[in-house]
Amino acid sequence: QGANLTASNQIGARERSDVSSRLEWSGLDGDLTLGASIYQGLSQKTPWTPTTTIAAGSSWGPNHTWGGGHLKVKLGLLAIQAEVINRDDLLWGATAEPSLALTDTLKFIGYYDRVENQANDLVGKTAMGGALAWQAYPKVKLTLDVRGTASGSDQTPRQTLAQLQAQTGF
Repeated sequence: QGANLTASNQIGARERSDVSSRLEWSGLDGDLTLGASIYQGLSQKTPWTPTTTIAAGSSWGPNHTWGGGHLKVKLGLLAIQAEVINRDDLLWGATAEPSLALTDTLKFIGYYDRVENQANDLVGKTAMGGALAWQAYPKVKLTLDVRGTASGSDQTPRQTLAQLQAQTGF
């Protein structure tokens, strides 16, 4: 619900919810997946900037439509997932995640993410990194992830993050 909640006492309440849809087709025994997505909704900031804050009592901006396509391919020990999303006000993003199975339980994963505002190249952002993921047990996974970010037209390094993540299922 969040920002879509239409209670009259909520700041920025609106009369309708956003709409999103994602469609996928899988073939080649699941080794190939193609898909498309669309999201249509209202925005409180136009054009997009990462530093804009939403003021209390502000009005909602125009409708925006995001459209995207994604691909997943598996070739033996190698795999890649990629997605591109575009918004109607010159904002777009792309992500790629190649991976290599080192053993049955250990995988190396690479990351590349890019968000671009064609109206202002100073607010673009890139993140790159890699991870080692170990499936210790069927429902237990440990991941060591190192990721760096850069911003602006010169892509000056801004932050590097390393984290150890443990996931479990029940």
